[in-house]
Amino acid sequence: MSVTLPNVERLTSAELAHYKAAIQTEEAARDKAEAEAKRFLKGSTARLQDMVSRLNAGSEQPALAGNGNGQHKAKQEIRPAVKAKRRTGKAPIRYRNPADPTQVWSGHGKQPRWMGGQPKEQFRIRA
Repeated sequence: MSVTLPNVERLTSAELAHYKAAIQTEEAARDKAEAEAKRFLKGSTARLQDMVSRLNAGSEQPALAGNGNGQHKAKQEIRPAVKAKRRTGKAPIRYRNPADPTQVWSGHGKQPRWMGGQPKEQFRIRA
C-alpha cells in the first residue's frame, strides 16, 4: 500500500503527523517482509548446502524428494513423468449445418446447439 502525499506546504501539523505515521507503518511492514525473506533464504541455503555436501561426499543416504506437505520419498521410489500424447492436428469435419454451411462440427466435444438434439446422421457430410 503506497501513500500519496498531497502538497505538504498546505498541511497542518496534525495531517503531517498522520502521514508520517502512515509512512513509518509501511516502512516497518517492508522491513518485516525483508527480514522474513532473508530468514527463508538463509534456511533454504543451509538445506541446499547440506544436500550438495551429501551428494559430493557420496553419501549412502538416498536423496529425498518432497511433495510439498512434509512427506518425502527416496528418489528411486518416484515414478518418471508420463509424456503427454502429441496431438496430430485438427479432427476432420464430419457434420455441417444445412441452414448455415459455415457452422461445422468434428463430432468431438459438446454437440452444437444448431443440431437441436436431432440425430447426427442427418447433418453428416457425405464424401
